[in-house]
Amino acid sequence: MTKLWTSDHLRRALSITIGCAVAGALVGGCSTGQHESANPSPSSSSTDPAGPTTRYPAATSAWIMDATLTGQPREAAQFAAETKVANDLYMNSNDYNPTLMQAYNERVVKTYFWPEALWKDLRTKWHTTGGTQWSAIGSEQIDSGYRVTLCEFDTPGLYSIVDSKPVHDQHFGKSLSAEWVTVSWTTEPSALESRSTPAPRPLVTSIVSAVGNQNPGTLCDKYAPEPFVQQPPDPIQPGQK
Repeated sequence: MTKLWTSDHLRRALSITIGCAVAGALVGGCSTGQHESANPSPSSSSTDPAGPTTRYPAATSAWIMDATLTGQPREAAQFAAETKVANDLYMNSNDYNPTLMQAYNERVVKTYFWPEALWKDLRTKWHTTGGTQWSAIGSEQIDSGYRVTLCEFDTPGLYSIVDSKPVHDQHFGKSLSAEWVTVSWTTEPSALESRSTPAPRPLVTSIVSAVGNQNPGTLCDKYAPEPFVQQPPDPIQPGQK
């Protein structure tokens, strides 16, 4: 299946910290609160080598925020959520897109750099459709900036296209990820820069689990949107782009 950026073994080792061990949410909790791609174990006859014959929209990602957040805590929360959405859009894209690559990497420090080569390493023959939703549920000032608590929900759901049909892994719970994302106002170079900037600007400088080895649902399920919708998108009709 399409290896969703949020929990492939290689990505798990790099996207949180080098040497951070992560277990996927496919079979329970995970140390980053992140998720693995669906794997319905298609038969040997399930082949979509050049993409599905029935086309579906690209996977999407969106964010919402606690309405009580104001001022700089809100600004940090929005930046963190937008960064995670940018990461999802880039890494879940069925085709490499340099604009999506830049949109994510310009918002993070080099620790979380995702180049084209790594994007290619995570590809398999199955395309992805559907989407997820991030929710910023808190933003706390710390010495290095603001620690934003983010939950990722499997709505409308991520689907892999197998034999031209969307397949969803039923092991996924409502919550796919629970993270602490630190947003700092800093002159530190981003993943795309070679030198410091003249003035401080927001940058993601740390991404760690918000739940340790627990299932992300222990923190996030109570914040899940209601009604909780899981529905694949309609296929693209002939003549649509």
